[in-house]
Amino acid sequence: MSSFAPSTAYYYKRHLAALSRAYPGKAPSEYTTLDLTTFIAERSRDKAPSTKKTLCVVIRNFFKWLHQLDVIPRDPATLIKTPRIPPAEPRFLDHEDVHRLLRAAQRDLPFQVVIALAAYAGLRRGSIHSLKWDDVDLDARTITVRHAKGGRHYIVPMAPKLRTILQCWKEASRDNACGYVYAHPHKGSWRPYYYTRTTDKFHKYAEMAGISPEAGLHDLRRTFATTLHNNGVDIAVISRLLGHADISTTMKHYAFTLDESKKEAVLTLDY
Repeated sequence: MSSFAPSTAYYYKRHLAALSRAYPGKAPSEYTTLDLTTFIAERSRDKAPSTKKTLCVVIRNFFKWLHQLDVIPRDPATLIKTPRIPPAEPRFLDHEDVHRLLRAAQRDLPFQVVIALAAYAGLRRGSIHSLKWDDVDLDARTITVRHAKGGRHYIVPMAPKLRTILQCWKEASRDNACGYVYAHPHKGSWRPYYYTRTTDKFHKYAEMAGISPEAGLHDLRRTFATTLHNNGVDIAVISRLLGHADISTTMKHYAFTLDESKKEAVLTLDY
């Protein structure tokens, strides 16, 4: 998984640990297709369709890997079909939403850092969790994002508001010896926050700010891209700021930002 983001590795481990707990003592070679489909159905019950898709991908990749290494004589996951999920309508927040989120978290400075890194630098959740102070240059006003999706490294210039929040947090957490930006004291030392904790906190502050319960932290990354596009920034520049390997990825996932521009373009026609 060397090319995967840290958050992906985290969720692979979490799902596979749950599979192990569901069938205690069972050797990898003893799993059947029925075991795996039953586990996927039970673990994804009452969850979003994307959860089932993720589980199918994790199970298929893991048992395929075991078979390639000759750990198991056959792959019980080959018959598992990954469900097709229609693309969801991309969501993004407006300026006032971001301001209300920051105000809701005004007594939680570390989570203000999370909001700011997503909204002002476009970082994914995994990149926020893995960000270290060594990669934050307050003087040069840059953030180096390492091991992002696809294993890529890239640099994002630091917006003034983000720099202010990071400066405040660095001063408040000056005894942080673990090196991670998004960390907290625990039993006399500092350690990074868990991924699930971030999701819970976002929904808590989104509710306080009167933002739709369907909103998620990734919507702030889309807000970053949408705001830049609406401000006239070229899509190629936005693609690099998002750390995309190909501009087509930006066009695919952020194409909704172009809709109004297309309408305005057509309205200029006057033969």
